[in-house]
Amino acid sequence: MDDSADDTNKLTLNMQAYAKKVKDDPFAPPEVKTVSPLLFNKPDWEQVDIYSLAMLSLYLLFGEKFAAKIPMHLNTLRENVSEDMYSITKNIIESPYGSRPTLEEYLDVIEDTLSKTD
Repeated sequence: MDDSADDTNKLTLNMQAYAKKVKDDPFAPPEVKTVSPLLFNKPDWEQVDIYSLAMLSLYLLFGEKFAAKIPMHLNTLRENVSEDMYSITKNIIESPYGSRPTLEEYLDVIEDTLSKTD
């Protein structure tokens, strides 16, 4: 077996072990929980991290782990924040890996939202 195949097998085993560990973690994105092939080779960790950040933000706002309650909390979020903040958070949570907004876009909306509350 060549080194690249051995490295791929090790990566697969590591990712499968990690996926089992985080299967019930509400902050872990779907592609991590299912060991998506999209994460192989050169994963875009920003796409993984932005999902976790959006979920953490909702957790801080609502105070509970709510994977099953995302639609309800998104509706509550819509009633209490700007349309831009609601839209980007919803987009991060509902978009598949590779098409989520960037961290910079999310932070720009947060900054803009905070500047309007001053």
